[in-house]
Amino acid sequence: MQRIHFIDGLRGILALIVFFHHFILMFFPAYYYGCSNIAEGFSTAGSIYKTIAYTPLNLLINGNFAVVFFFVLSGYVLSIKYLRNFSSQLLSQDVFKRYFRLSIPILASCLMVYLAHRFSLLHNRFVPVSQMNESWLPNLFKQDYPLWRVITFSFLDAIFLGKTPYNSVLWTMVFEFFGALVVFLLLFINQFNKRPVAVVSFFAILGFCVGGIYILPFCLGLIIAYIQQKNIQFNSSMIRRAILLVLSIAGFYLASYPSAPYEILARHMHRWILIKDFPGMVLYEAMGCALLFFVLLNSKSIQRFLSVKPLLFIGKLSFSVYLTHLLVLCTFSSWLFEKLYLTHTFTQSAQIVFGCTFFVLLIVAYVFYKAVEQPTPRLAKFIAGNWFGFEKENKKL
Repeated sequence: MQRIHFIDGLRGILALIVFFHHFILMFFPAYYYGCSNIAEGFSTAGSIYKTIAYTPLNLLINGNFAVVFFFVLSGYVLSIKYLRNFSSQLLSQDVFKRYFRLSIPILASCLMVYLAHRFSLLHNRFVPVSQMNESWLPNLFKQDYPLWRVITFSFLDAIFLGKTPYNSVLWTMVFEFFGALVVFLLLFINQFNKRPVAVVSFFAILGFCVGGIYILPFCLGLIIAYIQQKNIQFNSSMIRRAILLVLSIAGFYLASYPSAPYEILARHMHRWILIKDFPGMVLYEAMGCALLFFVLLNSKSIQRFLSVKPLLFIGKLSFSVYLTHLLVLCTFSSWLFEKLYLTHTFTQSAQIVFGCTFFVLLIVAYVFYKAVEQPTPRLAKFIAGNWFGFEKENKKL
């Protein structure tokens, strides 16, 4: 299937948002949580922190929003080629290759963590903490495993069990794997059902109840792919623009649902969709991301913007950026901050660190992409063909 370039550009933006999110949590957590301490959070006084944290501006630093959007993209990309031309043999092969396309980069990133421990490169414990990040920052990469445990963690724990104490960014991998399996199952069922959207909706609810709410974005991506295949046409360009505008506003509103206690959210713009004792953040984010992605698929101007070369370059590295950015923050960035903070203010040090980290991260991600991520699909295909005979079966067909 021909590569959809603007989706790579979108991946680039989402990868940067995840990086911005963890940088902000490390140095300026008040901008994400809306307060510099718990007492301030429950205060009714306004602040720049609350303006960013409790409005759609938080999308610029909301890592969970970016992850959910990645899941929607995965559901869409995994579905679109099979909705156009279904092959059960290729589907079974992709299920197998999915595991190795995740586990091999996971192993490489965990070996980097292993080396960071061996050579004492982790400096995040030297970054000053606040009340808002004291339970998170000092505990990053705290676990130190022997090499055999790093290997079993990479191939088993991270993907099948969702246990990620060794490398916390890998919490998404269990959903990337099982979310893909749900999509593949739905695509298979779709061949024998005359109402696929109803079936997808049913499994989306089932996935929400059994597999966790993070399965929902994958199902929404599949639904969007199915709707796009129907090639729905609007009666007029004015109606089309009006519908896309309404969907955009609703998408930004839902996707920016913040992470905060009920008592705080009840005083801000998302109080209209607030349900007490219901963890609505991921649900609303998934719905918002699905709406925004649908708008993107129907907007040539946004697609052209996302197809500019810098975004395509970062998008190509997006998975590598995701896997390595937190380790870079806890090694190079923390070390540099430690040195700068001796002669500069906290804010000055953090600003310099941000600029330097951005370029170092791109270099690390590029090397990781060339050395690990780029060869992985070929290696997965080789294993599928030579160890498990998928290629031989395809040739017979």
